[in-house]
Amino acid sequence: MLIKMMTLCLQNRNQSAEHSGDDDDSSEEETDDDADSDEDEVSVPTTADVKTVIYSSDGKSSTGFTVIGGNAKGVFVDAIDPDCEAALAGLAAGDHILRVNGLLMVGKTRDEVFHSVHGHAGQLTLVVRHKPNLCQRVAQSNGGAGDSLFVRAHFSAEAAARGELAVDEGDVFDVVDTLPEGHPGCWRARKLDSTAAGRRSSDLPPGPLGLIPSRSRADQIVVKQNLTHGRPNERGGLFFRSFRRGKGSAARNGEAADRRSGGLEVMSYERVTRTVADVRRPVVVLGLFCDTIRTMLVRDSPGLFAMPTDEVETPKEEVPVDVRPILEVPPTKHCLLILSPPAIEYLQQRTDISPLTVYVSPVSKSVVKAVKAKLAPAYNKNPGYMYDEAARFERNYAHLFSATVPYTVDDSWFFNIKRVVEHLQIQPMWTGLSQAEVDAAATAEAKKYLPPVALAMATKTGKTNMAANRKSRTTDDLPDVS
Repeated sequence: MLIKMMTLCLQNRNQSAEHSGDDDDSSEEETDDDADSDEDEVSVPTTADVKTVIYSSDGKSSTGFTVIGGNAKGVFVDAIDPDCEAALAGLAAGDHILRVNGLLMVGKTRDEVFHSVHGHAGQLTLVVRHKPNLCQRVAQSNGGAGDSLFVRAHFSAEAAARGELAVDEGDVFDVVDTLPEGHPGCWRARKLDSTAAGRRSSDLPPGPLGLIPSRSRADQIVVKQNLTHGRPNERGGLFFRSFRRGKGSAARNGEAADRRSGGLEVMSYERVTRTVADVRRPVVVLGLFCDTIRTMLVRDSPGLFAMPTDEVETPKEEVPVDVRPILEVPPTKHCLLILSPPAIEYLQQRTDISPLTVYVSPVSKSVVKAVKAKLAPAYNKNPGYMYDEAARFERNYAHLFSATVPYTVDDSWFFNIKRVVEHLQIQPMWTGLSQAEVDAAATAEAKKYLPPVALAMATKTGKTNMAANRKSRTTDDLPDVS
């Protein structure tokens, strides 16, 4: 957690420097702004540095002030109506908002701070520090935008208007403003290549800059899509079910639909950061003959690959994966897994385990027939049917694939799998940040601004045991190589 917290802090600072342009280089002399910045870094804050503003709001009228900045630079009061309740209570332009009703605002996005004060009916207590020079610097940089965070989308949405970006599940975005033009509902972000190499944000290939749904709007999209359409290919087709269907499969699917409509937690976006694994990552093998491929990899390279000693996928809906068998595999070996899509999503979104997911594509019916003749000649399924099932699965779950390796008539596909795994292992990866880690980084940052008193704050872990729509055991029931 400490490494991720430090990474998050450095990420915010590095991106702030990138987004701010050359403003700081234009002056050869130290200005009042620089003095403010230096003071923030070295001085110990006291109670004289902060003030408390208390006022009442009906939750319907305008707040009377606008905010600029964001999680990377802090959120400041930009313009304020001198006759509004907040101004009469002492709030002023240039105030840096530190707390709202006891909740820490340091490290929060502009959108989050905006919603903390907008629409709240009752008493509002703001803890602020007056920093007009810093506020002016933020206002002059990127039009007042001060957000800097990486998020991974767990939904898809088409671009509905000019200036909007299409969102595909698995896309990673560099969010630079969570309240464009001061209005909620959209984020301004740049789409990144989620598979690109490079350890710094400046190394990432530049993508298009545009608007994407805000978190609250994206949550609504996810709920609506789940209620209307459900998950694609609920049983998962040939790859993720036994051909011996259980009698309770229909009932289980009904229960899954009930859970989707039952108001469970929704994750539309996930905060992520780029890291390089210091241990060999688990490998999920997907596609036709996946059981056979797993056996072949272990047999060919026992020093590189291993199977878990116990079953990993569980019948528990809340926790569809038991990570203990995975962690028992030596860190010098790749743990080979066969998992259903919900189980893969659980590992990606709810744990610190980031598996490599390699899908072996059948390419054509003739290739399926040739591979089947070598790996499972006694298997009684028609190659055409197998190919159609594979194509359907690939359409529905391509967002889960780290890489796709096509089958070939010769045996080169097998060695290509090994090469792909070794290549992916050394690449930087997008790793999820829990809310607890984000809050811990914010608490450390807040010590620069708030007096040395207990920073009580409500933290929630982002990696909860959220119920997943688990499908049946992932196997195509093909015979292993004997």
